[in-house]
Amino acid sequence: MITKFQGQGSTVRHASGRYLMIWEYAASDAHGFHTGEIIREYRLMDHPLDGWRLYCPPDRMRSHLDRALLDPSWDGLRDQFETLPAPGCACCGAYNKFDRTWRCTDGTVRCEKHAKRNPCAIEGCKRTTAARQGWYSNDDWLCGTHWRIACPPRSALRRAYHRLFRLKKKIGRSTPELNARYWRLMRGIISRARGRDCGAEDLAAEVAKAMGWAA
Repeated sequence: MITKFQGQGSTVRHASGRYLMIWEYAASDAHGFHTGEIIREYRLMDHPLDGWRLYCPPDRMRSHLDRALLDPSWDGLRDQFETLPAPGCACCGAYNKFDRTWRCTDGTVRCEKHAKRNPCAIEGCKRTTAARQGWYSNDDWLCGTHWRIACPPRSALRRAYHRLFRLKKKIGRSTPELNARYWRLMRGIISRARGRDCGAEDLAAEVAKAMGWAA
């Protein structure tokens, strides 16, 4: 998913990665009178905010979806769909269905309060920072607490991080190589903070390279 926090209800994702939208309306005759027939229109949308939301207990989601796909043309296709937690604001989890929840340039979601903020990359942490120059991401920033945990003072990681900035200052500008090295190091630090496999050997090699220890 592209959100840190679960919003309200669930959304339906197709195996292609797109999201199911279903419109239901009553059919009318030539005189505008309802015929009693229910018309369903189906479409796959690129973003979960545009998809169909299910508001029912988790144990009923699958059956609710199956009932919605009653058209015989869906036979053999129903298993291509799965229900997932619907996205909410990546900073606080809020969701407002009255057009006050927005998708950002990278596909992440923000509420009105956090329209120009980025969240700490750690799941459940609600600390935020400004989205400078319109850069939106859920994965690029650690709050002070999680930064100190993942990259302790005087550690090799911290020294490697600061050395990249000294190299940038010495050169007088950022270069594509320095920028790539910075993000490789940051991705490893953030993965480490999340308790995930950060590629310990790759991270150690990147620290050694930043510190000038690599052969």
